[in-house]
Amino acid sequence: MGLKFALKIKTLLFSTLMLPALLSFASADAASVPNPGPRSKADSNIVYEQAEAHYLANKFEAAIPEFEIFIQRYPTHPKFIQAELFLGEAYAKLKKYSESLGPLKDFILHAPKAGFATLQIDEAKLSLTRSFIELKKMSEALALVNEVLKSSINNAIKSAALLVKVEILSQEGRFKEAKAVLDSYEATRPLNEDARLFKFSIHIEECANLNAPTPSKSEFEESMMSFFKLKSICFKEALPVGTPEILKNEKYGERISAQWCARVKELDVALQTSKLDRSAKTKIQVDLESTKAFAQSLKKELLHCYESNTSQK
Repeated sequence: MGLKFALKIKTLLFSTLMLPALLSFASADAASVPNPGPRSKADSNIVYEQAEAHYLANKFEAAIPEFEIFIQRYPTHPKFIQAELFLGEAYAKLKKYSESLGPLKDFILHAPKAGFATLQIDEAKLSLTRSFIELKKMSEALALVNEVLKSSINNAIKSAALLVKVEILSQEGRFKEAKAVLDSYEATRPLNEDARLFKFSIHIEECANLNAPTPSKSEFEESMMSFFKLKSICFKEALPVGTPEILKNEKYGERISAQWCARVKELDVALQTSKLDRSAKTKIQVDLESTKAFAQSLKKELLHCYESNTSQK
């Protein structure tokens, strides 16, 4: 009798104290997963296949929550690591770069042990590098792209990684280093449109960073005239001789034109605000005509940019 009574008391205590607590934990777990439901193997396959179908159809807004459900619910599923990659890539495709970091890092961490191909892992590293660049996390981006360059044996991956490194160094203002990397790229393969764009940009920035001399009073006019002429020649040589299609390219043409115009405007302002007398400025302006004519031969918009500067004097 005493034993039965003790068992009844234990059951009562469990139902009144422990059971509500367990139910609350279950509710919290369910609330943390969108649309909680059955977790059978058949259901897991359905969730993944639906998410993958949306991803492959470029329906990233639909794919993201489905991959998130799958990852939270089915951590032992054979497609779990692939889902991490697709989730990170989907966020990146939508330019949600901060959100892409976690899934891409998880994939890169888990993929080697799961037997994923090195090529696929390197591609994921380059995707993560792109997210770092867009978030202005340049030190992380540079470290990761150097890792790819050191370990990858795939020529296409190495080519892509070299250009990404050029972009990172250029954005950090490290143009000499960027030029050295681009020269190594050009030494072993033909320049594609991305590479030619970077080459043009680096050359323009090198021209813009030419420093004015600090001559004595007696040499001031001659030195300053030589300096402006040197800059004009530099900008002319920066224009991609023999590759005017880049300037007319829909993807890159506007960016190149805008960069060139901005730097030419800076040169023009520097000339007009210099302490050179009017006759000296006129002589330099004549020297700049060859640059203007060459620019016009490549793209008319470059001439308009130049004329907008001279018309304001």
